[in-house]
Amino acid sequence: MTYRNKHDYSGVCSANGERAESLFETLIEKVGGVAEPSTLKEQFKGIDFHVDLSGRVDVKSLGRVRAGASLAEAKTVWLEIKNVQGRKGWVYNEADYIAFERPEEFLVVQRLSICDLIDNLVDHDDIVLSPAECMYNLYSRVGRKDLLTKVHVDDLRTCNHYTLPKPNENSIN
Repeated sequence: MTYRNKHDYSGVCSANGERAESLFETLIEKVGGVAEPSTLKEQFKGIDFHVDLSGRVDVKSLGRVRAGASLAEAKTVWLEIKNVQGRKGWVYNEADYIAFERPEEFLVVQRLSICDLIDNLVDHDDIVLSPAECMYNLYSRVGRKDLLTKVHVDDLRTCNHYTLPKPNENSIN
């Protein structure tokens, strides 16, 4: 059974994450690599796979515009600086790479490059109160201890990265 966060009331986020991880593993194997699933303990450290081509990888599924929305947001990505418990978020966890699912590919970005990107692009002086204002700003949700920001996907492409093109998901055996 896949881990489901207590804030994932419907289970949709967990199911979407499991789907993205399965697709990522398949794509790594299709390019001749090996993606060994991590342990549950490692998953809490932000590691989903040990990939022989790049090291420890945390897979992020294609995100939604906002909670409850069904359409995926293709131009921006959320970055988790602190998690809902107030501990370090997945950007500062132990993975070597973060694999962001995009509509046509996985953008696999070196995690330390993302940390540098946050240092250079995000305004650390204010915490905004609305997700509509979170682009390059820090944002925390009411009643939670998380700290998030949003950046453009093109910003991630300036970091050390590689891509894994996605075929039509129905064509993968």
